[in-house]
Amino acid sequence: MPLAWAAVLVASSAGGIKGLGTLLGGQPATLPVPVLVAQHLNRARETRIAAILEASTALTVKPAEDGEHPQAGATTIMAPAVTTLVLLAICLLAGHPAPTIVLVALLGLFGLGANPVLIALAVRFAASAPTLGSALTVSAFNLGTAIGSWVAGFALESPLGATGPAAVGTVIAALTLIPTITIALIQRRRPAPSPA
Repeated sequence: MPLAWAAVLVASSAGGIKGLGTLLGGQPATLPVPVLVAQHLNRARETRIAAILEASTALTVKPAEDGEHPQAGATTIMAPAVTTLVLLAICLLAGHPAPTIVLVALLGLFGLGANPVLIALAVRFAASAPTLGSALTVSAFNLGTAIGSWVAGFALESPLGATGPAAVGTVIAALTLIPTITIALIQRRRPAPSPA
């Protein structure tokens, strides 16, 4: 009998589909726990990841839905917006070394894993200037890292102490939802290209 909270958790980024197919392909349909896959996806575009992965495994594979409870023998794919939650957990658990180490590793998986997707979007939107789009995106990452580190330094010296930098990161990560949602809404409003 599996534990009530048992699950297989997998994080993947751009280029991880083949590895996910290999991992899931080795699992039996009778797997006694659910598999939760956090995969970076472009929410503005329809994805076929569930169908692609389901072709390589005996497990059921489907996108996550609001209010859904993971089922044993099924794989649920989540488009992660978890950086904010991981940073919030770091704020709450900063005084405990072991969970903080795990959370920092998760932050690297979820936070930095979005970079290739964002660069690909910038290159696509740059049209005839892909090198410029890529360079500006990397420059924006570097500027954000510098400014975020500077503000986090002030937060470290504030009454928040060791939780200050994680609190700053939580706010910054939450603020990234504004342009992300804006881009998704713009993409949905664009008319579909007519077939040539």
